[in-house]
Amino acid sequence: KKASLAVEGRDVLIDKMIVQNLVDPMTHIVNNAMYHGIETEPERIKLGKPPEGKITISAILQGNQTVIMISDDGAGINAEKVKRKAIEKGLTTEAELRHLSDPEIYEFLFHPGLTTNEKADQFAGRGVGMDVVKTNINLLRGTISIESKIGEGTKFTLRLPQSLSICKALTC
Repeated sequence: KKASLAVEGRDVLIDKMIVQNLVDPMTHIVNNAMYHGIETEPERIKLGKPPEGKITISAILQGNQTVIMISDDGAGINAEKVKRKAIEKGLTTEAELRHLSDPEIYEFLFHPGLTTNEKADQFAGRGVGMDVVKTNINLLRGTISIESKIGEGTKFTLRLPQSLSICKALTC
């Protein structure tokens, strides 16, 4: 698979301690984008997409929060597959799922042991990772959410309190 990486918002300053705690979660999300999201070159061409996928990491200051978005232009998350896996794991029932929106269904991806892969390999399918990502974001007093559209891609949005961010200041 081939993908380019675009980084936007390089001027947004974040405390060194926060950056150190974001390295693993962001690396995991980008790896998932490559492994689960971005299609192979022949698949992308067949779908009318450019042969090379695109992953974008952007950071902005929004109100009192630092917002980091990691998005891809890949296959998107199959909510039906997530539902099936959540039922198999005993996390929910079909009756409960009927009342959930897709973003609520994507929340199951953060449960330990849940994977949408049919078999594990060295890159994915072990059910370890997204639960750790959420735990690390929670430790920073932040939140993480998922938006996805089949065939168009997925976006993870991390929101961190700005009070943890570096503020430009004059020291006397």
